[in-house]
Amino acid sequence: MPDGFILFQPKDIVSGDFYWMQHHNDKVYFAACDCTGHGVPGAFMSMIGSSLLDEAVVEKEITQPSEIFFEVRKGFINALKQTGETQKDGMDAVLIAWDKQSTLQVAAAYSPVLIIRNGEIQELKPDRQPVGFHTGAQKPFTHHELKLEKGDTVYLFSDGYPDQFGGPKDKKFMMKNFKKLLLSIQDKTMNEQKTILETTMAEWKGD
Repeated sequence: MPDGFILFQPKDIVSGDFYWMQHHNDKVYFAACDCTGHGVPGAFMSMIGSSLLDEAVVEKEITQPSEIFFEVRKGFINALKQTGETQKDGMDAVLIAWDKQSTLQVAAAYSPVLIIRNGEIQELKPDRQPVGFHTGAQKPFTHHELKLEKGDTVYLFSDGYPDQFGGPKDKKFMMKNFKKLLLSIQDKTMNEQKTILETTMAEWKGD
């Protein structure tokens, strides 16, 4: 397993944001998910999302993240009996599968993946559709695959950090500032990176 950290600071005790991890058949899966709703409704969606991810990977043994998302989307629609007229429940999410050969497979639904390599950021653009009901056509999710190199750092995240309001003008932190912050801490250990991200956000919010 590579080094890493989890930064999870839900606004409420229960949350629509969740992270998920599973180890199955020589692959490690990670996901960062942002479900519709806040508080209890969001937490209910999180429970469904986590359960559907487990079911797709462990029970149905689907291995490719894009296909896992496709299966989870079907599960959301079926579980909530969505008609397409009144409900728009689901999640924005990013899912990666990593193996011992350092192959990284990625599916991204409204949430990008940032990979920092040799001091530069590579951004894997997400599909502009959620894992759940979508007013447009139910398209397959894009399959991304790349080989990780020694020293690469991969970041999965929801919109919570870049969209956090704060600062002297009470504005969003913004993605461009989030990217700059990540680039600035690449010489730090994972634990140090987590601390800097926590401290920066606390100062931004005025905590």
